Amino acid sequence: MAWTTPKTWTSEPLTSEDMNTYIRDNLIILKDPATVTAETSSDHSTNSTSYVDVDSTLRLNITTEGGDVMVHFHGSVRINGVGTSYYFGLDVDGTNKGTEVQRESTTTDVENPVSFTCLLELDPGSHTIALQWKNSSSGHTTLLLSGAKFWIREVS
Repeated sequence: MAWTTPKTWTSEPLTSEDMNTYIRDNLIILKDPATVTAETSSDHSTNSTSYVDVDSTLRLNITTEGGDVMVHFHGSVRINGVGTSYYFGLDVDGTNKGTEVQRESTTTDVENPVSFTCLLELDPGSHTIALQWKNSSSGHTTLLLSGAKFWIREVS
């Protein structure tokens, strides 16, 4: 079911078909938009200095009507090596969108919370969005995914 731009009535009669299309169906879309969520309970690590997928479970598919999609991630990161920065980004349909969150480690073996939410504009159709990450150096970064969430939701 897709959002339908509301009709502007002038002098024509109101029909049950119009009520269902412009009122009922649009309220259903607002109440229950497309949302896709991923969780994993295993830890992951990377030494990569270029963006790589964190894990295949953090690769989500959504079919949209076109417009804005909200993307959110939160979890914890433990890093080995003071001064090593780590970055998170998004791959959308095979293209890195450049959305990145950077953190720098000031101590080793400490869990650092990381969270971001962003808005992407997508064309109508099916899309794949993957969480990616990289290091600033070949230091070792571990993503602690117990209780972490990655989700996407169509918002317009």
